[in-house]
Amino acid sequence: MTADMLFEIGVEEIPAPAVLPALRQLEEEIGPALSRARIEHGEMSTYGTPRRLAIVVSEVSLRQPDVDQEVKGPPASAAFDDDGKPTKAAEGFARSRGVEVEDLEVRDADGGSYVFASVTEVGRDSIEVLPEILAEAVSGLSFPKTMRWGDSDFRFARPVRWIVALLGEDVVELEVAGIKSGRTSFGHRALSDGPVELTSPSGYLDALEGAGVIADHRRREELIVERATAAAEQAGGTARLDPELVEEVNFMVELPTPLVGSFDERYLEIPDEVIVTVMSAHQRYFPVEDGGGNLLPLFIAVRNGDDTGLEVVRAGNEKVIEPRLADAEFYMTEDLRRPLPERAEDLERVTYLEGMGTLADKSERLEALAPWLCVALSAAETEQQTARRAARLAKCDLTTNMVGDTKLAKLQGIIGAEYARRSNESEAVAVAIAEQYRPDGARDDTPDSNPGRALAHAAR
Repeated sequence: MTADMLFEIGVEEIPAPAVLPALRQLEEEIGPALSRARIEHGEMSTYGTPRRLAIVVSEVSLRQPDVDQEVKGPPASAAFDDDGKPTKAAEGFARSRGVEVEDLEVRDADGGSYVFASVTEVGRDSIEVLPEILAEAVSGLSFPKTMRWGDSDFRFARPVRWIVALLGEDVVELEVAGIKSGRTSFGHRALSDGPVELTSPSGYLDALEGAGVIADHRRREELIVERATAAAEQAGGTARLDPELVEEVNFMVELPTPLVGSFDERYLEIPDEVIVTVMSAHQRYFPVEDGGGNLLPLFIAVRNGDDTGLEVVRAGNEKVIEPRLADAEFYMTEDLRRPLPERAEDLERVTYLEGMGTLADKSERLEALAPWLCVALSAAETEQQTARRAARLAKCDLTTNMVGDTKLAKLQGIIGAEYARRSNESEAVAVAIAEQYRPDGARDDTPDSNPGRALAHAAR
């Protein structure tokens, strides 16, 4: 006989990037552990929100099967005397294995004769075995950062608040961080009326949805994309949905409700990359563009809740994004008071790496290497000159206010290229500066220009 198993760890809000890796670990811990414990099972499905890590295992066997084993004992010479009578060694071995002495068999093994006992290990009820498996799965989870709370030495991403462990309709009794398991979960912080009593694993998703929580993160992501797309279209634009940001926002909410907000059109004078980075890095907003790919003075925010009082929420989000964009506008105005080439002298005051000199020293090395690499790429003389000039200016944006904002630091290279253009440098030089950090990860493209390729290789 089988039954489905539900295991849910209820916590304070976990940082969004940590949820999906934790769900993978949970599956990788529990699946093999069940197999080692001889508990057969079907498919496993994980579910995650900022406040819960859960796994449902289908068709879990209610009992371990009995196992017949051949257990090796002492050498035959020690188990029987010269007359073939059993010794105390044989009697002790038989007693320890729960068999009669006359049931022992002598067999050749490992270059000698030994006594063997045929024993049957009786299977236990799965509900007796599962507590240890589930408790170890929790303690086995790792996170980039952990914390302690209360008097316990137990560490986790955030404090554990409840544990749900069900095998069919029965509670699997265990304790983690001083929290005893049960059948009580909790819904949305603002929309739930209180505790959610779960009767069985099969009703888990529906019960939580009734309490304002879309626990299935796959379905929740689909809703974010679908609703954000519809909201942008209704506002006359198209949502620019970066997959990585969609995933992050997905694990910041339990009930997603996208909304459209707006900002002053004057901020569109700021480069698109800056606006998009301000939205995503500071506020986790999605930009909205027109049919030609140009940014509109709109954004998509995702509320963790329903549409009650949405106008108030929209106004709040608009109020927050304005000063962020104003900061970026200020950074740019101040940075452009000096042409980019003048910032080269500032690099002498920035240590690149202990023992490796300053950023000015690094720039000099790039100036020597980049043209040489261009020759290796069979680049034209003009491209070699471009690579040399781009290498000279490549690190100048690291001294700007824009890149100095930790949330906007990812704009290094990109903002350097923009400032190069506004300092009357050639487009080829600007492109090479922008390409110097590519590829930035497995999904990124490699540089398109020879100077960009040379500078990217030289910088590494």
